[in-house]
Amino acid sequence: MKTISLRFRIYLTILAAVLFIGMVGLMVIESFSPLDAFYFLIVTIATVGYGDLHPFTPLGKLLVIVIILAGVGCFVGVVANAIEYMIEMRERSQRIEKLNMIIGVFYSELGTKLLKKFSAIDPGIHEIHTALVVSNNWSDDDFLKAHAVLKQHSFRLDSREISFFGGAPHVPLAV
Repeated sequence: MKTISLRFRIYLTILAAVLFIGMVGLMVIESFSPLDAFYFLIVTIATVGYGDLHPFTPLGKLLVIVIILAGVGCFVGVVANAIEYMIEMRERSQRIEKLNMIIGVFYSELGTKLLKKFSAIDPGIHEIHTALVVSNNWSDDDFLKAHAVLKQHSFRLDSREISFFGGAPHVPLAV
């Protein structure tokens, strides 16, 4: 899973700084209550602008201009990055799902045939064959025993001994 991007964290940090500085500024300059200051900032930064609260002093108006210029851009950046992250996660999930389908097709269609061909040319296959015949009555111990047998087995395959396309196996030329 991808972590939140640096760009998103920067936008979020700047937005938090704008909110904090804006709240303190509006509380000091315009004598807004903390709730009114926060409300005004959210309405302004989200570009809703109800007009029920507004700055009265020239310094308050300058502060709001800075808040608008810095806050709206950061707000849009945070929203855009959040949406981008959600889309990226959805696309990643879809890629994994498609990859799992391809793996499933491989093992159900091609992989089983390849395993049969490879096991047919393994000279030691008879040693492990009986240990790998699974039944409905298998216990955890049976699976552990099969795992141990497989772990000890030395797979000795020579791909020149197998025909992948139905013809005779490849025979190396004598030199």
